[in-house]
Amino acid sequence: LPKDYPVIIVAAGLSLEKNVHVLKRAKNKALIIAVDTAVKYLISQNVYPDLIMTVDPNKDVRLFEDDRIRGLSLAIDSSVNYKVVENMSQGKIIYATGNAAYYQTIYQLVGKNMYTLSGGGSVATYAFALALALDYTRLIMVGQDLAYTPGKMHAGNVDDFLEEAKTDRRTVRGYYGEDVSTSPDYESYLRWYEMMLRIHKDIEVINATEGGAYIEGAVHMSLSEAVERYCKKEYDFEHAIKNMKPTFSV
Repeated sequence: LPKDYPVIIVAAGLSLEKNVHVLKRAKNKALIIAVDTAVKYLISQNVYPDLIMTVDPNKDVRLFEDDRIRGLSLAIDSSVNYKVVENMSQGKIIYATGNAAYYQTIYQLVGKNMYTLSGGGSVATYAFALALALDYTRLIMVGQDLAYTPGKMHAGNVDDFLEEAKTDRRTVRGYYGEDVSTSPDYESYLRWYEMMLRIHKDIEVINATEGGAYIEGAVHMSLSEAVERYCKKEYDFEHAIKNMKPTFSV
């Protein structure tokens, strides 16, 4: 894949409802990686990601039941819910990360290597790590709220498939400088992003979430401005990924 394009990582935070329409302008002008909980809402808005990331062994398969999703490419961890993989078998399945000896051995038998990503704990941080592993240097983050909004957690109606963790709340700096409420796990993901930005000084991360938590070290701008500034030329990432030569032949 060409590297002189931005990667847009789409998480499922409630703020995604503000700027999902802008993603249509970025199609074929950036590599769009969406987390599993965002895809159902994206498809409902006629936004088709180039790649879906999923890593959870307990992920609800109903998130992938829309026929428009089944043919999309899926990047997975080796421990992912096998029912999700079965449901997505019409598209390209990419083993993006895995630390199981079983999978390592299968790959070694054909002279290949199973990569292990340092994922940070959430599906969105895994998508971020995947973009880094693919050698992209400009990453645009959308829907990565890392904070709570009263009454609703995620864009669209996917809350029906998810359970909110009953945890204590804490306060962090918000996207616009205000105080926002978050949880220990969300804050840990926030600190992971900030750590990665300190380590990888050669990358530019643009927080285009337009809500939620402030990410220290990232450039904060609207998604519309980021797309206007960085998404200039065209390349069909979705087609290129689907037509990559597979590791294993049937």
